[in-house]
Order: sequence, then structure tokens, then C-alpha cells
Amino acid sequence: MRVIDIGRERGPEGPAVAGTVVWERRRRPPLRIFIGVDPSHEHMSRAGADAFLVAAAPVAMHHRERILDVEGTLDQKLVEGVVSAMEMVAGWYRDVRPVAIRGPFDEHRESTGATAGLLSGGIDSLATLMHARRRGRPDTVEELTTAIVIESGFDPFPMGGPYAHSVMALAEDLGVELVRVRTNLRALEPSNAFFRFRYHGAFLAAIGHALSSSISRLLIASGGAAALDAWGSHPKLDPLYSSSRLTVVHHLPTMSRLEKTRLVATWPVAMANLRVCLRSEGGADGGPNCGRCEKCMRTALAFAAIGVPPPEILGIGDLSADTVLACCRLNEYYVGFYTPLVGPLRAAGRDDLAGAVEQVIADRRRTDRVPIARLKRFERDVLGGRVRRLVRLMGRR
Repeated sequence: MRVIDIGRERGPEGPAVAGTVVWERRRRPPLRIFIGVDPSHEHMSRAGADAFLVAAAPVAMHHRERILDVEGTLDQKLVEGVVSAMEMVAGWYRDVRPVAIRGPFDEHRESTGATAGLLSGGIDSLATLMHARRRGRPDTVEELTTAIVIESGFDPFPMGGPYAHSVMALAEDLGVELVRVRTNLRALEPSNAFFRFRYHGAFLAAIGHALSSSISRLLIASGGAAALDAWGSHPKLDPLYSSSRLTVVHHLPTMSRLEKTRLVATWPVAMANLRVCLRSEGGADGGPNCGRCEKCMRTALAFAAIGVPPPEILGIGDLSADTVLACCRLNEYYVGFYTPLVGPLRAAGRDDLAGAVEQVIADRRRTDRVPIARLKRFERDVLGGRVRRLVRLMGRR
């Protein structure tokens, strides 16, 4: 794989740094990838090779490219980190091997700049931003000045309308600068499984490197991956995407989801602007959260576990054992998010909800014992969904 013609360009939606990916072994046409900002933030962008190295390396390895040749000079520290990251992922999933990275390499000077966090509207993101702005946590060392909101074309909420108003309200209340980023990096490999298990941290870090003219520290909110053996954003993986110019931090990995929920519950503006749902259609009332999916229900249960009524914006309505049983179909990874809810729900006097959570966990564990479920999990997690994509492709012919 080669990444060539790296530079600045200006499209209908504003300025961007961009490069063209040329495949070595895959029969795919060249793809122009970009990371763009609004014109008012053009000064923050940096048209260097580092962002494209981080963005392309996991994809090149996933598709068994032999060499990754990125046009321009690469940061030596970053190259060493990316090699270590590929080795880590190859150790998790036995179907890939690291690719060779071609130079030239250089030891860039360290830069000083702002600390930035990523604003999605979810519990992890909001807890990181709140913590880093020292709201309720006087011992915090980060001095957050910038919040980045990303529009990738794969997000459930386009950057416009109510979502734009929500993120602006959150940034204004925090007193941070809001930076809107547009990118098509996920077009390199659209698979959701690839993104979750292998690419999430690299995707976010690449955006940080593209803005490293102004930021020197990027906080990636931990999603609880410390309890997982393998995940695309992980406390051991994300920092490997740091360079001499940008430090990437996997933020708050030891703070539990309940602790984060308790922190967010003290922030009224966050409670009024939660965005946790992964369904693009949102709620029946036009709200941002459907109130019917696993993610919405998990968030509502977390609020119930700390004795706080779920905010109306979640769209849950009456939170009962029946609603939990109706919507929660867990995979093996989500079980780890539900197990810690049982005890706090009982302590909060919600034995009905605790019993429902125990039942959906038991249902998942029974499913795990079925051989076909194990095969499906192996095909998804280890083979990256390749067999399923091949079957779909053959079905079209």
C-alpha cells in the first residue's frame, strides 16, 4: 500500500488535508482520503505524513498488504509505536501480520499546544471532557481547551440540526473551543467489526495528528476496554499512536462506567444533551435516542443503579424489567458492561431490574455454549467478517 499526493486541498465543504491510497495487492481503485475542518480552524491542520501512517497501517495489515509506503517524512517515535501497535494487534488476532513501513524517518521536535478531547455526547466522552475541565475533580492534571466532534459518514447523527445545537451547548458550557472535523477514513474499510475490534483508536489518533499544528495532547475516552483482551481502542494500544509532536492518552481507563455516569449526572447540560444511541433513526418523537436499543437501555440502567431517574432525552419512558428483557440481546462483550449493574441496582431498591439483567446475562451465556455461536464469533472476531462478505459477494453473482 502507498499513500501519495499528500497535501492541502479545498473542497465544497472547506479545507482538508488529503492523500491518495493506492493498493498493492487488493483489486481496489485508488481512494482519496481526507481529514477536513471548517475554514475558521484551517490553521490547526497539518498536512504531514503522520496522520496517514496511523490511518493506513491497521487497514494495510488487515488486508495483508506487504509494505506501507507513506509519502513524506515520518516521525521516528511514531513509526516505532505503530510497529508495536501492529505487533500487539497481530498477537490478539492470528490472521494478520505487521507490514513493513518505508521511510524516510526523522526525529521531529516536540511541540507545545492545546489538550483536546473528543465530543460524541456519550457517557465516556462527557466524563472525559468534564474530568479534564476540572469540573468536580480538582486533582485533574489536564487543561482541556478543545473539543473535537467528528463527522465520518458512518455516524448516526449528521453534524447539523439538533445535534449541532447539542454539541455547541456542551462546548459552550465547558468553556472549550469546538472543532468540527469531516473525514472519510472509514471508507478504507467500512466493516463495523473491524472498526470496533481493530481500528477505533487509530482512527481517532489519526485525526489528532492531522490537527497537531495546534494540539499536542489528545484524550481518547476509555470505553471500558481494560477488561477486554482485545479492542480497537485499548489502554495499551492507543498510546502507541503517539509521536514526538502529539501525545495520545487513553483517558480514565480505571474509572468504571457507573462512576462516569455519576459524574455526568451532576452536569445538567450534559443530562439534557446525551447522545448514546447508535441507531440513525433516533426516537419516534424525533429525539436523538431511540429508547429501544441495547445502548439506550444500558445507559438508563446505569442511571437507575446510581439512584438517578434516566433523563427524558434517552426516550426510555417506563424503565421496567419487561422493557429490559424486550430490548437487551447481548453479545459476549456487552456482558461485561451489564454484570457490574446487578449489585448497585439491588442496592438502589430495583430488584426487578437486577433480576432482568441477570436473566439477559444468563441467556447470553447459554447461547455461548452453542457451537454455531462459537463459529460465528470466530468468523467475526478473528477472520474479521471475511467469510460473511464473501458469501454476500457470491450471492450477487
